[in-house]
Amino acid sequence: MHQASHAARLSAARKRRKLASGLVRLTAGLDASERAM
Repeated sequence: MHQASHAARLSAARKRRKLASGLVRLTAGLDASERAM
């Protein structure tokens, strides 16, 4: 039971980290495109 909740927390953290890195990549791409203009 405890292991299951720990795994769920780990997967949630991984998902959140992936989302955050995607947001960073998106904003970086927007900045680059604005600079290109």
